[in-house]
Amino acid sequence: MKEIDTDLTEERHVSVAAIQMSMKIGDKEENIQKGLQRIREAAEKGARFILLPELFTTEYFAWWRDTKFYDYAEPIPGPTTIRIGELARTLSVYVIAPLYEKEGPGMYYNSAALIGPKGELMGRQRKMHIPAVKSLEKLYFYPAEPNFPVFQTEYGKVGICICYDRLFPEVCRALALNGAEIIFVPIAGTIFPRVSTLDTRALENVLFIVAANKVGEEEGHRYTGGSMIIDPEGQIIAKGGEEEEIVTAKINVDDVERCRRLFPYFRDRRPELYSRLLQPASYYSQK
Repeated sequence: MKEIDTDLTEERHVSVAAIQMSMKIGDKEENIQKGLQRIREAAEKGARFILLPELFTTEYFAWWRDTKFYDYAEPIPGPTTIRIGELARTLSVYVIAPLYEKEGPGMYYNSAALIGPKGELMGRQRKMHIPAVKSLEKLYFYPAEPNFPVFQTEYGKVGICICYDRLFPEVCRALALNGAEIIFVPIAGTIFPRVSTLDTRALENVLFIVAANKVGEEEGHRYTGGSMIIDPEGQIIAKGGEEEEIVTAKINVDDVERCRRLFPYFRDRRPELYSRLLQPASYYSQK
């Protein structure tokens, strides 16, 4: 039997960046201006894909109960995505911009928009799993309908997984099955990267993961950075500290194909065995 040739004819090298930044409480405009500046700096470093942290236009307001925070929300497309689109077109970069989205009266989402190098809105991902452990996210965010969009770019197919969604392996697996080769993960985490799971998500799905966490302190809540870029073998190839910085790495998207030939997890899947996973939790407690 002829050995499979793992050398591919075309290489898809691209630099990616995770922006690790703090946000100012109560000043949406300053946060947007800061994000735009960090996008410029990342582009100067050669990045073509630039990821901002979760809810980058505002503080992480879900610690507190106050209806004033609904005023932060805006439509997609809307004022912020238009401004980012203008800059993305000038710099010829892709930007993943997470923000508080208002779809209509009472319909608010924790979302992330993908903006292309021509300034176009390529699509968005909405957070699917809304936590209510310590934070009050369920007061502010409507859970997204099941949808795992993957977007075709000039460097390959990309998906988005927002913060808490990373702890549910089905999300990254669904994106991978839909063709994702890079998954971007915006985070606003006080225990990240101590609780990450992202190296596992990259390894089990054999793809790249780029994660951007915020930093700084907001009324007693400290955000711990640790933004990272992970390769398809689950190796962290770049990682941030606990201060503001731009974490970058040059990747070869064709490594996804190479690694999947060597580690054919998708070939060896047995979906017919997994029907029990669709049962509610009460199903197992009765067994």
